[in-house]
Amino acid sequence: MTLRRALNLAFIIAGCLMHSPGIFAQPQKIDSLKIELTKASTDTTKVRILIQLSQALVSNDLKQANKYSEQAITLAANEDSWEIQADAISNSGKILFAAELYDLAAKRFYEVTNLEPKHENNLLVIYALFNLGTIRMILGQYDKAEEIQREAFDKLQKYHASRKEETPPDEIISFYSNMAYILTETKSNVKAMEFIDKGINLARKDEGQIQGLSKLLVLKGDVLINEGKFSDAHKVANEAFELNIKSNDLLYQSIALRSLGVIADELKMPLEALDFFKKGYNLAVKVESPALIKANSEQLHLLYKKLGEADSSLKYLTISTDYKSKEKFDQTKIELTRQEITDFFKKQSEEELKKHNLEIRRLFLILTLFIVLAGFLLYWYIIIKRKHRIAEQRKTKIEREAQKLESEKIILESDLYKKEKLLATQAIVNIQKNEEIVEMVEKLRSHHSTRNSDSDKKFIANIIQDLGRSQDENRWNEFEIRFKEVHPDFSSKLQKLHPNLTPNERRICEFLHLNMTSKEISAITTQSPQSLEVARTRLRKKLGITNQGIGLIEYLTSL
Repeated sequence: MTLRRALNLAFIIAGCLMHSPGIFAQPQKIDSLKIELTKASTDTTKVRILIQLSQALVSNDLKQANKYSEQAITLAANEDSWEIQADAISNSGKILFAAELYDLAAKRFYEVTNLEPKHENNLLVIYALFNLGTIRMILGQYDKAEEIQREAFDKLQKYHASRKEETPPDEIISFYSNMAYILTETKSNVKAMEFIDKGINLARKDEGQIQGLSKLLVLKGDVLINEGKFSDAHKVANEAFELNIKSNDLLYQSIALRSLGVIADELKMPLEALDFFKKGYNLAVKVESPALIKANSEQLHLLYKKLGEADSSLKYLTISTDYKSKEKFDQTKIELTRQEITDFFKKQSEEELKKHNLEIRRLFLILTLFIVLAGFLLYWYIIIKRKHRIAEQRKTKIEREAQKLESEKIILESDLYKKEKLLATQAIVNIQKNEEIVEMVEKLRSHHSTRNSDSDKKFIANIIQDLGRSQDENRWNEFEIRFKEVHPDFSSKLQKLHPNLTPNERRICEFLHLNMTSKEISAITTQSPQSLEVARTRLRKKLGITNQGIGLIEYLTSL
């Protein structure tokens, strides 16, 4: 980085960071601030004091300044105020900026812009954008720097317009200076001069804009020097010098004198150049600016060497070398501080990463448990649903089978009723036939008694015998067939339970199973009702139901 660029950039940086409240506040006594910190009763007050402490230490102890700024961020995070959080984060960005940790500083300023989008039309956000643009300028990212500077200026104008007020001239001049610097570095001198001239015209209208006007004149002088227009550059640099004398700004008097010295040297006026560099050197020593002391001593060394004054040349060479050594030492010291701050943030990032990983692991564990539980519940739901479906299918199947059985039962009962009715009808028919046969037998018997012929009596007796045998065989064969059709299991059950029954007793049981009366049975079997009653009494004993409180017919129909 050339001295011209370094000085101009330093001027621009100061202008940009001036947008941020408090960065150049007068340092208070550190001890008194620490006492105030111990007495503070609210976190908001502590945050304010910590910000002041960090700013008071920024020039001599960047490490401690960063520590206080981080404490302020931690406390501010617990506050509901968006502004206090933005102040703390922005202050940290300024401290990191001072430590030349530009990436970390940019991260902080981005945090401010992203902290609360609804407050984007806020000076804190606008200043953060200006500072981000400055960082991009330092890093040589001019396209991005121009984009951010324009965005910040646009928001600044909208902010003041919303308050129905004009944008302050110093804000506009600062923007013009930044744009001019960016365009100069990108070799767009014509466009740069447009911004410079706009800024100069605006600054000339306000006597309070001497510093801004001086800044723009220095930039214009540099552009003219680059274009080889030394006469015009001399006029501009001389005006800047006179303005700085008027404002009693020794630092920028030194910068202007150095520009005049460079111009005189380019115009082959070594004695005038020597005078300018000497005056600039003396002012630099007075304001304790190492960069300007070194720059002017280097120029004086080269000029005295050209003039053949070896002693003077050696003197300023020694001064230049000493300041280079000191600069290296200071740079090493700053580098160590930067490394310590970087290590601090690295450690903080590692802790945040560990915390983040722990949260992720916890979240993963919770998610896993949730998935397992959801899977278990889903599995359980599927099982229950499946069981319910199977149960429903079973129930439906049982209901269908029950309906089928009920239908079959109705059909069977209907068939049984028909067969029983048929059997009963057949029994009645048999009874009637038997009665007719008995009547015929009785007639033959009475006729047989009136016949004297032995052959007639024998013939009639044979007929009676054949009718009786035919009556028994037909009657019982027919009945057995019909009964087994209607009640196929009764006879086998009766035989199994009561094997000691006679054939006649089994027949009586079958008649009683059909719920037939003794008279009906008597007509079929030709037994007298009295004989049947005796047979029934005998049956109760054989069946083991005497004195059991159950009727004979009831027992037999249950089989």
